[in-house]
Amino acid sequence: MLYCMTNIIGKVSDLLKRKDQKASFLARQWLLLNTPLSKIIELYLYDNEGHIQNLEKFQMMRPIYDQIPRRLLLKCSRKTLKSTLLSNIITLNMVRYNHYKMLYVAPQELSTKYFSNNYLNVRFESPPLKKILHGFIKNDVFEKILNATNSSVILRYCKEDASRIRGPATDHNIHDEIQDILFDVLPIIKETMALSPFKREIFAGTPLTTDNTINVLWKTSNQLEWAMKCESCNHWNTLTEDNEPLKMVQKEGLSCSKCAGLLDSSKGIWVEFNPQKEEDRDLVGFHLAQPILTHFNQDPKEWKEIYKKVTNTNYNIGQIYNEVFGLAYDV
Repeated sequence: MLYCMTNIIGKVSDLLKRKDQKASFLARQWLLLNTPLSKIIELYLYDNEGHIQNLEKFQMMRPIYDQIPRRLLLKCSRKTLKSTLLSNIITLNMVRYNHYKMLYVAPQELSTKYFSNNYLNVRFESPPLKKILHGFIKNDVFEKILNATNSSVILRYCKEDASRIRGPATDHNIHDEIQDILFDVLPIIKETMALSPFKREIFAGTPLTTDNTINVLWKTSNQLEWAMKCESCNHWNTLTEDNEPLKMVQKEGLSCSKCAGLLDSSKGIWVEFNPQKEEDRDLVGFHLAQPILTHFNQDPKEWKEIYKKVTNTNYNIGQIYNEVFGLAYDV
C-alpha cells in the first residue's frame, strides 16, 4: 500500500509540474480515483443543511463507500441517509470517471424530481466541488452531463411499466425505493447495460412485506448485518428478527436483547448472515436502520424520538419494523 501511494503521489507531482490545464485535470483524476471515497466525500461534498459532510456518526457507511461492489443492495429504515449516499455516489462517479453513463430510477415522477432537485443539485453546489468543476454540458431535472468528464446521469421513473427506460445505454443503474418497483421489470431495466463492460447496479429502499421486491433481492444477497457485542454478557446483537429487536430499544438507550446492557454501536462490525463464496457472491447487501446509527443512539433527543416511535401506539408493529428497523413484516 505504501509503495502504491508513493507511486501515485509521484505521478501526480509529475503532472502538476507541467502546469497546464490538462495536466491539472489528470492529476486531480489520479487523486480522486486513488483516495477512499469516504474521504473524498468529507473533503468535497456538503449535506442538505449546507455543511461539509462528516461520517463520524455514520462510520458503518465507510466500508460501503470504500468497497462498492458491482451489485449493491441497501435495505434501510427511514432517515438513514440513503438518498444522500446515492447522490454522493452518483456525483463522485461523474467527477472521477470519463464517459461513464448512469441511470437513476425511482417508482414515481415526483420522487425522481425530488431526488434530482434536492439531492443531486445540492451535491453539485458544494463549494469545494464547484471549484474543480467546469460546468455542465446539460443540467436539467432528468439529465446531467459534466463538461470535464462527459460522464452523465439520466433520471427516470418506473413502477410497473419500463417503457420509459428502454432507450438509454448505461454502465451503472441505481434503483431507488426499490420496494415500490415491480420485480418483473428489473430485467428490462438491466438491458440498458447490455453493451457495457461495467454492468453495475445499486438497489435501495425500505422493506415492506416478506414477498416485496427488496426482500426478494435481500434473500439472494450475503445479508450483512451490523453486529455489536454486549460488554456485560458477551452476547452479539444484531437488529434482526431472531434477536428480538423490540427489546433492543430501551428508554436508557440501545440495549442488549439478552441482558438489557447498553450497547456501543460505534464498536460494531459487519457480519454476513448468508455467507457465500467470493466467486458465488453476486449481490452484496447491507442493512441500515435508525437504532444502530450513532447519529441516533448517541443523541438523547434523537433516541427519545426512536423510543417514542417503538412504544407509542401511533405506530403499529408493521410500521415499527418497516420504518424504524428496516425489516420486512407480514400483517
